[in-house]
Amino acid sequence: MSESIPAGPAPASAPKPRLWTANFILALLVNVGSSVGFYFVQPVLTPSLEGLGIALTITGIISGMFSFAALAVRPFTGILSDRISPKLILAFTLPWRRSPASSTSPFRRSRGSRSPGSST
Repeated sequence: MSESIPAGPAPASAPKPRLWTANFILALLVNVGSSVGFYFVQPVLTPSLEGLGIALTITGIISGMFSFAALAVRPFTGILSDRISPKLILAFTLPWRRSPASSTSPFRRSRGSRSPGSST
């Protein structure tokens, strides 16, 4: 009535899938690049806004809104990229991100604005 364990080698199991595939490494690099880009803009945003003469309170609000907007949009863009081709999303967003109206570059200044630290 007791079942005996069969003697001999264990049955062959399916090979483990590899984690470090080319697609995984590419996805990792894209996510790291996105995070690095965000963290490059964040510390420069407040001094750039102060350089334009905006009050410190307002620059803090704008900086917080920038962080909150990035956090709030991520779940929806993830769902969207699952339903629509990621290449189509990239083709749609790249021209918009490169437009002068959406530029948040600290080096882009309007005529007559002072740079931080200038005495004129």
